[in-house]
Amino acid sequence: MGPISVIAQLYRLTGNYISKVMSVAMENSNSGTIKKLRETERSLGVLINSSPDQIWLVDSELILMSANESFIATVKKIFGINIQLGQSIIFPGLCEDLKHKWRSIYNRALEGERFTIEYPDECSPILESGFFEMTFNPVFDEHRSVIGIGCFSKNVTQRKKAEAEIKSSNRKLHELAARLQSIREEERTHIAREIHDELGQQLTGLKFETFLIKKTIPIEDATNREKLSNLVVLINESIKAVERISTELRPGILDSLGLMAALKWQGREFEKRTGILFQFFSIHNDIKLEVNLSTNIFRVYQEALTNIARHANATKVSATLIWNDDYMSLIINDNGRGFNLNEAMTRNSLGLVGMKERSLMLNGHLTIKSSKRNGTTIILKVPFPDGDPSYDINRNHTKGIKVAQ
Repeated sequence: MGPISVIAQLYRLTGNYISKVMSVAMENSNSGTIKKLRETERSLGVLINSSPDQIWLVDSELILMSANESFIATVKKIFGINIQLGQSIIFPGLCEDLKHKWRSIYNRALEGERFTIEYPDECSPILESGFFEMTFNPVFDEHRSVIGIGCFSKNVTQRKKAEAEIKSSNRKLHELAARLQSIREEERTHIAREIHDELGQQLTGLKFETFLIKKTIPIEDATNREKLSNLVVLINESIKAVERISTELRPGILDSLGLMAALKWQGREFEKRTGILFQFFSIHNDIKLEVNLSTNIFRVYQEALTNIARHANATKVSATLIWNDDYMSLIINDNGRGFNLNEAMTRNSLGLVGMKERSLMLNGHLTIKSSKRNGTTIILKVPFPDGDPSYDINRNHTKGIKVAQ
């Protein structure tokens, strides 16, 4: 099959355009025009045949009308078939499942649909020759009836490999980030307990000793008694600072009373600190969650309230916690000034990035809806693996990841 036959079939299939033009040229007895048309036809044929992509044409009966050399070679490599013009494009050597699959694909085009597919798909065996992106174009006659299909295929194996490598790299980065976040939370918990237990106890002991010393000082020695009183005040302030730092590192209520109590407590602290009215809603009683799950939900909630306090200029904030057997949803609303989400993500806002990263660690989804002067709604939806809220999410994220201790 030469290149001229390829392009000739193309034009013949689409309405004998070349033949009509050449007939007009012959009627006008212009041999130069005929020669130019033949040269153009030959050039286009060479161009199609030299393409590394696969190009082929079938008629409405799915008979192969023409094909370039790349298509012939690819069919032989994949299916071991020496396809010939005039044969059915549904190769006899195919199994019945593949015959049905390909017949359905071609029938879509015969119904007038133009579409692109990837082959093999997830339901097909992987080919040694790689992946192909195939486009099927119905060919119409002057009455808009489909008379054939123009097909184009491109080997996209390298692109698919690059996409797979990027996905694998992103997955490993998310797993590493999850593991590092888990280690960070463990360290925060450890430091919070050390500060609360060790330093807190020492300050309490120092306060007690100060009271004992004060009792030994005569009432007449007002100067030294006042100094000791000031020292007690300083110790009390230090004890409060220790409690505050310890709580900021890891709220003890999260471990002792659970997620819902911690969310309510954080909301009250937010209202007390900012003066912004806060309301918490839930129709459920508390739920026992795996520690990493509850910690990450709490941290997203905490970051959302921090962003509202810093940027929203809101007067009212509400939080709603709901769940069923499959997932949990945390919804946070404010009536603030809102913001342009695209602009915020372009600036790589660390708060938003951190919230999204934590939602990915939970295999969840974070939705942020906001517009200027219309407030903001943040929705965190987290699935329960196997319907079990006590499932350890780090089982998946730490698989195959080693972190230096």
